[in-house]
Amino acid sequence: MADLPGANSAADDRIAVDTTAIIVIGRNEAANLAACLDSVASLGARCILYVDSGSTDGSPALARAKAIQVIDLAPDRPFSAARARNEGASAALSDPAVSALHFIDGDCRLHPDWLSAATAFMDRAAPLAAICCIQSRAALNSFCCSAQLRPGHP
Repeated sequence: MADLPGANSAADDRIAVDTTAIIVIGRNEAANLAACLDSVASLGARCILYVDSGSTDGSPALARAKAIQVIDLAPDRPFSAARARNEGASAALSDPAVSALHFIDGDCRLHPDWLSAATAFMDRAAPLAAICCIQSRAALNSFCCSAQLRPGHP
């Protein structure tokens, strides 16, 4: 990751679970967020961040209660998944030991073996930029692009 603008380089440029930052994004995910955070909490990641897009259901407090660092997006610009991921990435990359980022939505959960398998694969496959698991979520993608994610909208 050292070649990316603003990216850090871990001392040995390895990609591993303990040099990975997990960035959870969400808005009004209180019903799902605890399960998501629980699924990533014991994986051994360098850090876990929750980036919140104006929740009104207590999602940020739930994450803080689990000792997760919370980034509350300011309502001065429209909320979007991309904005949340970018702000989470910027915060995570302020730690020079972070060599990889893992993004997950607050309504998803990670399999206990996923992060170790993914980081081992990426470490072997360098300079691979990304791997992902995609689940068809056309309705959610449409929702994320709508005006409903603008500040002041439920």
